[in-house]
Amino acid sequence: MRSNYPGIWDFVGGHCESDESFEEALERELLEELGVNVTQYILLMTVDESPDFILKLFLVTGWEGAVHNADEHEHERVEWFDFKEAMRLEFMNTNYLVALERIQQLRIKLEKE
Repeated sequence: MRSNYPGIWDFVGGHCESDESFEEALERELLEELGVNVTQYILLMTVDESPDFILKLFLVTGWEGAVHNADEHEHERVEWFDFKEAMRLEFMNTNYLVALERIQQLRIKLEKE
């Protein structure tokens, strides 16, 4: 939950620094905000909201370290939710619901394999 938007949930992440790839930004942001080193991830979806703003959502499947709120100025709190709980949350970006649906579909597919 973001500190400056009470009751509104957001995914961890942020903007790319100059000359930084999306993947490098993912790794830096998760270290800064959750205190973990990303070891595995999947690009889940890309949303081109405008020519100047591209949103890439990654599913992180591996990390080193204990997840915690490493930046209390950025997030009021960090929590884990199951799929049904997450689908009832109010999010900063409506595309997050689409991303959650894709994660659920991927999880079901992997369980069948």
